Amino acid sequence: MQHYPQCVQRPGGRSYGDLCPMISIPSSLSTCSTDDCSSPSRLYDLPWTCSSTDVQAKPARVPGPWLLAGASCVAKQTKYGQCEDAYFVQERSLGVADGVGSMTRFSRHGVDCAAFAAELMSLAAEALKPEGAVGEGPPEQRTAAALARAENEVKAYGASTMTVFELGQGPNFSTTAAVANLGDSGFLLLRPSVSQDSGEVAIEVVATSREQQHSFNWPYQLARLPRSLLRRAAATSKFDTADDCDVYSVETQPGDLVLLYTDGFSDNLWREDALAIVQRAMLAQAGLPDPNALAQELVSAAQARSLDENAEVPFGETSRQHGRNHLGGKEDDITVVVAWIMPGEDTSAPLNQEA
Repeated sequence: MQHYPQCVQRPGGRSYGDLCPMISIPSSLSTCSTDDCSSPSRLYDLPWTCSSTDVQAKPARVPGPWLLAGASCVAKQTKYGQCEDAYFVQERSLGVADGVGSMTRFSRHGVDCAAFAAELMSLAAEALKPEGAVGEGPPEQRTAAALARAENEVKAYGASTMTVFELGQGPNFSTTAAVANLGDSGFLLLRPSVSQDSGEVAIEVVATSREQQHSFNWPYQLARLPRSLLRRAAATSKFDTADDCDVYSVETQPGDLVLLYTDGFSDNLWREDALAIVQRAMLAQAGLPDPNALAQELVSAAQARSLDENAEVPFGETSRQHGRNHLGGKEDDITVVVAWIMPGEDTSAPLNQEA
């Protein structure tokens, strides 16, 4: 397990704007399991539903920072149809998982990567609740423990990458957040600021994850296989585990923006294009952009690139670095979770301002 040091926090500024309207949906877990992912949102205690959007509403009483979160997902437009991505959003934690679509050829053995990814998310979300199994401690310890708990308790067969984010809880960890990441899904922690003089929006990339790859397009992944497939694996085969995850510790402040995403997003949309979408959304209104709408816009932009046969995308550049020739976008399931870090009971101040 690789731990990454805390990032340096830039001094904060003054408050900016009002909160966007919030949709009153409790903490939720969703999977995308149809072509259009258009079923209505459902509550967290019904985790096996398909949903393209979820928004985390403000809890009744929050003693510390919390997450105003939204999410969007879209299935790849292929003959397989099923989307293997899953995610969850809660008051102080988020997660995404990307089931390995190529394993559909083993479905006759009981392999179901969509169910596997969704169950990983359900188990991690439960473990990270205040009364959850991972117990108290710093967020870097809890996020890594949530991955391990999910790995140990999952019953479905399949393989999946996994990323979990959590804000620290309690006075000792109130400004600290952590991410445990295994594979090529990932996160971005962004710090928008608004110039008092010009009104221009600047966005600092405070922290991001690196992809974990064994070789080209072969990411680290959790896996659980039935005996019929384990017998076919070479005796020297080594499977990735939660202990192989990278753990990131970052300092946050109210107004920071967290993005969690599967590789369908990062393979198709350049980072500067994603930042430009965030900037435009902030300039278009006086308050915080609706995280649900922002997630949808990011997913739509990535999907458009994935379907463009002439697009220059990050996956194409990576392919060329490994001696491959990939033209156009890369069709894939695409999931993005967007969350504003909110300042607890004081909801009047999230964005920093520069002089």
